[in-house]
Amino acid sequence: MTKDESSRFWQRRSRSEDVIDRLNHVWTFLFLIMVALIITWRIQQSDRIQCWSVQGLIGDTMGMVQSVCWGANRMIPSYGPSPNNIHGIPTVRHFSHWDPKIASEERATLYQWIPVLLCLQALLFKLPDIVFTMLNSYSSLSCRQIVALVNGYQYLSISDREILVRRVATFLHERFRSSFLPCSSWGFLSFQFLLLKLMYCVNAICQIVYIDSILVPYKDVPANSYGDVVFGNLRQTKSKFWKHSPSFPQSVICNFTNGSSASSLVFSTQCEIHANQFSEQVLMVVWLWLLFVSIVTCLGFVSWLVRSVVPIFRSRFIKRYMDLDNVIHIKRRLMRDLARFTDSHLGQDGIIIIQLIGRNSSEVFVKHLVRHMFNLHQEFLRRSRRSRMTMLEAEKAERSVDIDLDRMEKSVDLDLDTVDKSDKTESLISHDNQ
Repeated sequence: MTKDESSRFWQRRSRSEDVIDRLNHVWTFLFLIMVALIITWRIQQSDRIQCWSVQGLIGDTMGMVQSVCWGANRMIPSYGPSPNNIHGIPTVRHFSHWDPKIASEERATLYQWIPVLLCLQALLFKLPDIVFTMLNSYSSLSCRQIVALVNGYQYLSISDREILVRRVATFLHERFRSSFLPCSSWGFLSFQFLLLKLMYCVNAICQIVYIDSILVPYKDVPANSYGDVVFGNLRQTKSKFWKHSPSFPQSVICNFTNGSSASSLVFSTQCEIHANQFSEQVLMVVWLWLLFVSIVTCLGFVSWLVRSVVPIFRSRFIKRYMDLDNVIHIKRRLMRDLARFTDSHLGQDGIIIIQLIGRNSSEVFVKHLVRHMFNLHQEFLRRSRRSRMTMLEAEKAERSVDIDLDRMEKSVDLDLDTVDKSDKTESLISHDNQ
């Protein structure tokens, strides 16, 4: 493999997203998958549950009991000793029938399914990017096509780069002239990015609300959400004083049946679930990460929306690149043309396209691209003004010709009237002489 080939292999792939988008659909996706794999490995490599021996059950039967208690699908949380639960620990069971007496107190056990739930959450963080890619493929100018315009830019010579800048500027100039909404600076691409940012924001908030609903605190803990418990635990220096979620009990009373349905016996034993302590601590880290992602995503969405809606930010974006170039200086007489170029010609779609090109090329390329596009727009405006002036002059000349024709017709009419009058006079004189 040559040096150029190896550099291309390690070169980052073309992208159309910003840092916040990658934080959601790349880093958070990988983080949740990694956490799911760690929890799965910990559960499989350690004694996930240990139960006390039950009188009358010996040998391999206790292994079956531990498997049954680990797979219990119903749990009655406990908030301390009570007449019905003198041990003060939760009760789990795997009964097939529904008991209406305790159905209102029961809840589903989720600690066995934490790796699966984390994988589903990871897929939900990837979902907005998948939806955006599908919608963008139906656009007349997709992100992949935009990136393809400058693909391989870093490997071109200086003269070839200048030719590429002119070609891209001409192509985009013609596309912006023909494919924009006449009454709005937003196009189909802008609405796609708006939907993408909104989906990331809603997904991040729903994810942290979902985790908070799973890790509900005890009733006797003064907390509005599990976040209060997390920050309280972080302030506590000793981990043995940490508050734990009832969804991850470390000790349970397991009720199970043995035998057929006709002569089934109910057994009870106390089990220690060692995997839950590790899972809960890991989910505390996940909760903090999701809180960070939610805050950053929402702030990024608000910032992007403000910069997209307010026209002054688009003008500043273009001015920044034009001020960096020594060829073009923005003067007072060009401000009106610049505003028309930014709002009416480029619009928000144009700003997004230029940003995409900048992420996949260089700032120098974007600087020259904006210069050429502005020059093309200026030339287009000059041609439009000349054609308008030509049309006005033609109309003026046509009006003057019409006026001259009217005058000629009037003069001809006057001459004919004079001739008629003279003829009548001569006829009267000749009649009188006779």
